[in-house]
Amino acid sequence: MSRKKLLVVLLLVALVLYFSFRGVLIEMNPEKTGYSNSSAVSSYLPRHECPFKVQVTKGSITVTFDISGVNKTLNYTFYGQKASSLCFPNGGLLYAMYPGDPGTDTYAVFITKDLKELWKTKFKGLLSPLFYSNGTLLFLKQGNEELNVKPCLYWVDLKTGALSRKICLQEKHGATVGAVKFLGGKIYLATSTGHVYLVEGSEVRRAYFDSIWGITVGAKLKLDVSERYVAVAYSFANVEGKEKNGLCVLTSSLKKIACKSLKEEPQAVRIYGNTVYLQVGGKVKAYRILGL
Repeated sequence: MSRKKLLVVLLLVALVLYFSFRGVLIEMNPEKTGYSNSSAVSSYLPRHECPFKVQVTKGSITVTFDISGVNKTLNYTFYGQKASSLCFPNGGLLYAMYPGDPGTDTYAVFITKDLKELWKTKFKGLLSPLFYSNGTLLFLKQGNEELNVKPCLYWVDLKTGALSRKICLQEKHGATVGAVKFLGGKIYLATSTGHVYLVEGSEVRRAYFDSIWGITVGAKLKLDVSERYVAVAYSFANVEGKEKNGLCVLTSSLKKIACKSLKEEPQAVRIYGNTVYLQVGGKVKAYRILGL
């Protein structure tokens, strides 16, 4: 190969590396004080006691809520196998679903503290509450690749049950959300197709981090975010029984910095400053983020 052709090849390789990765991860000795530090949260839901008593009776395909107050009782029977409640000083949200089946619906009712029905509704799909703020409850509708169900976020007015906003992740064949983080009004989600989403206001961004060849049958995702970085630790498995483990770091605006393959499945990931702490095989590893 001539010198000129060699220079062209090296230039092309450099360009590929530049646009694919914008830095490197350097392994270093972990500091015990940094690993547990994280400013992001996976959810925020109030932890109040219900202002009334709730008893749940499970049938073969239904669940029944028996609600009792001082001089009044109510009961509701919904289709589902799991009954849950989320309580507030002025009342409580009771909901039922079939966990693990995104093709079914979620039934919900809000009861005031004086045992009046404020609203009742049926949400299409498998929904779980994630975050509460100023009278609005954010739900995650879980997706599924096999059923081609897209995951969605629903903002619900707690006073009326009305849907004030909805955002669905643009996945061609559906996806499962494996991890969610909230930080300063931003929502980050990692999916089984190897994408990270950033939802900020009405804007939605997406970035690809990694995936496994063939049909994915398992995806275990760990996510942490900071003001500067996003770290995704993952373990994918395909239908042939092969696994792929790794760690990818992106900027907070979802520009990929660097990735690193792992021999074992990661159990947790944390960001502290410009260092990513990773728990693998019962040990903590640390990687310094060096941007190009």
